[in-house]
Amino acid sequence: MKRFFKGFLSLFVSFCLISSGAYPASAASVNLTSLPNTTQLSTINGEVVKTTILTDNANIRTVKVEENNNITIVTYDKLKDTLNTTVTNNLTKAVTNSTVVLKSSAISNKYAKKSSGKNSPNDLDFITDNYSPFWGYDYYESYDTDYGEFLWSIDSGSTGSNELYESNSARTTDLNNFKSSVDNIVTQQDLAIGAMGAALAAVAAGVVSSATGVGAIIGAIVALGGTSSAAALWVSAWVSSNSADGYYNRLLYE
Repeated sequence: MKRFFKGFLSLFVSFCLISSGAYPASAASVNLTSLPNTTQLSTINGEVVKTTILTDNANIRTVKVEENNNITIVTYDKLKDTLNTTVTNNLTKAVTNSTVVLKSSAISNKYAKKSSGKNSPNDLDFITDNYSPFWGYDYYESYDTDYGEFLWSIDSGSTGSNELYESNSARTTDLNNFKSSVDNIVTQQDLAIGAMGAALAAVAAGVVSSATGVGAIIGAIVALGGTSSAAALWVSAWVSSNSADGYYNRLLYE
C-alpha cells in the first residue's frame, strides 16, 4: 500500500473544505457527474476503462469503474465527508473494502522551490532540481568540482534525502530514471492542480497516495467531482510514484 501521508495537513485546505462542505465538480466534468447512469469509455494507462455515475444527489455520489478484471464501486458521502471503496476481482471473486475520512487525508502543497544552486557550496556546481507538489519526491543534481563527479540528493518523501555520487553506470541510469519519474509526477500533479483547483487536488493527493489500483483512483477522482481526464493525470502520477520508489530503493544498495 502506498504511504498514506506524504506531507503535512494544510490549514488552508482544511478551511476551504470545512467552509464549502462538499467538493464541487469542475466545469469540464459537468457532462458526466451531473447525469447519473451515464457511462463514459476512456483509455487510461493503456487500459479501456468504463466509468458510470450510479448516483448523484445531495447526500452521495457513487461511481462504478470497470477495468481489467476489476469492478470498483466508490461512494463519496457528502455529509460524512468519507470515501468508501469496494473492489471486486471478477476472476478470483476477492473483495476488498476501505473507507477514508477525506479532511484528515488531505495533503498540503508544502514544498517550496529549492535554491537552484544559489546557496550551493563553492565546490558544487548546480545542474538541475525538481520537487513534487504533494508527495515529497525530489532530486537535486550538482557537479562536485573537488571530486570530479556528479552528486545527487534524492528523496522519496518518506525516508529523508540521500546523497549519492554517480560512481558507476548502473547508478547513473537509475538516478536518471528516478529523475524522469519525479519529473512526470510533478507534471501530472501541476496539471491536476490546474484542472481541479488546489483544495480538491490536495484531497485527491491524499486519496491517491493510499490507493492500490487504477479503478480505485479513477473512481475516487470522479466521485469527488473530477473529470476522467483529471483521473488520468492522477493515474499517471501514481504509476510514476511506484517507479520512483523502485529506483530509489535500488539506488540505496548500488
